[in-house]
This record gives sequence, C-alpha cells and structure tokens, in this order.
Amino acid sequence: MGSFPRSLNPNKHLREQFVSNLPGSSMLEVSALLNNVALLMLLRHTFCSQTVNGKVIDFFVSN
Repeated sequence: MGSFPRSLNPNKHLREQFVSNLPGSSMLEVSALLNNVALLMLLRHTFCSQTVNGKVIDFFVSN
C-alpha cells in the first residue's frame, strides 16, 4: 500500500512531524518530578500553616 495522500490542511503534516520528533520522558525524570512535588507539598504543609485558637490558618488560601 502506498502512503496516504496529504491533507488539505497544510499545517497538519508539520504538526504530525513535530509530534513524532518529541523524545518523551524517562521513568527517572517522571519519578524525580513526582518526588519533588511531594516534597514541596510536605514543606508547604509543615512551614506555611499555623494554628490560631485551634484553627489552621493557611497563608496561601484566602477566605
């Protein structure tokens, strides 16, 4: 079978070519990102909230 004919949209071929050249991410990169996010959430919870009269006041959430 031959290749499919080109689409009427001239940018479609360019988009497909761009996406096919993307390298993706390794499992190590994904793991590092998830660990950093978890660590940042833990640090935010630990250092950026305080209790006032038994209520937790979070500096990043406005009432």
